[in-house]
Amino acid sequence: MFVSRFWIWLFDGGILTHTWGWPSLFLFMSLTLLSVFGLYYFVPSGYAGKEKVTKPFDFSGLFYLFLFVISFILGVKLNGYLLILSVLSILLLGLHSKKQGVLLFIDFSVFQSYSFNRLILVSFINNAAMVAILFLFPLQAIRTFHVSAILIGLILCSISIVAFLISLLVRKAIHFISNKKLMIISIGVQLIGFGLLIFLGLHSMIMTTLGVLFIYISFSALTVIINIEIPHTIEKEKMSMGIGVYNLFNFLGMSFGPSISSRLLEMSSNLNFSFFFFVVLLILSFMLSIVERKSTE
Repeated sequence: MFVSRFWIWLFDGGILTHTWGWPSLFLFMSLTLLSVFGLYYFVPSGYAGKEKVTKPFDFSGLFYLFLFVISFILGVKLNGYLLILSVLSILLLGLHSKKQGVLLFIDFSVFQSYSFNRLILVSFINNAAMVAILFLFPLQAIRTFHVSAILIGLILCSISIVAFLISLLVRKAIHFISNKKLMIISIGVQLIGFGLLIFLGLHSMIMTTLGVLFIYISFSALTVIINIEIPHTIEKEKMSMGIGVYNLFNFLGMSFGPSISSRLLEMSSNLNFSFFFFVVLLILSFMLSIVERKSTE
C-alpha cells in the first residue's frame, strides 16, 4: 500500500500533472478498472467457511449501504441536508439486519464490541487526516512557497518511502512495546505534525515538509497497529464481516478527509482552519486510544 502510494505520487501526482495537467489524473486512476479482471479470475465465489452459500443475496442491504455511502460523501462535500438521508439509510439498514433467511450484507452485531468500535473510529480519523493532507499540502506549498507540482510529487514520494520503512520498524517494535502505547505515541506524533503545519508551516517549507512527514509516519505506524489489533476484537465466525466493515470505515475516512477540507476552505481560505479541525479529531482519537473497557463479548 505504502509503496504503491509513493509511485502514484511520483508519476501521477507529479509528472502527469506537470506535463498534461490535472485531467490526466483521472485517466491514470481509471487503470484500476483492470483489477476487475483479477477479481473475476482469482477471487473464489460461492463459498464461506468451506460451505456453499445457499441463502439469497441481500440486495436490500446492498442498496441501503450504497445509499448511505453516497449520501454521506455528497452530504459532507455538497449539501449537509443529505446527511439526513445518511441517518435514515443507517436506520433502515439496522432494521433490515434483523431479517432472517438472507445472507446479510451488513451484520450490525459486529458493532457490539466496544474495542472494535473504538479501533474503527480511530482508523477513520487516521485515514481522514492523512488523505486530507494529500489535498491540503499541495495547496499550501503552491500558495505560500510557489512550489511546482513535480517537486511536490517528489517530496511526497520521499516522505512515503520513509513512512514505509518506519512501518517495518513498527512491526518489530510491537514485540517490545504494547500496541496501546504505540497507538498513543503515533497519534501524538500526528498531533505534532499538525502543530508544525499550524505554527511554523507558513514560514518555512522545511517545517511544512517535516510536519507532513510526521503525519505520514504516524499514519503508517497507526495503520500497522490497528491491522494487528482489529482481528482480536472480532468473533471468529464474524471475522469476514468485521474486516469488511473495518475497510468500509477506512474508505469513508479517506473520502471524508478531502471532502470536509474543501468544505472548510469554502468557509475560510486560511488553511490553519482546516488543520485545527483535524487537530480536534485527533484529540478525540487520542482519548479513544487511552480509554479502554473490558470486553464483555
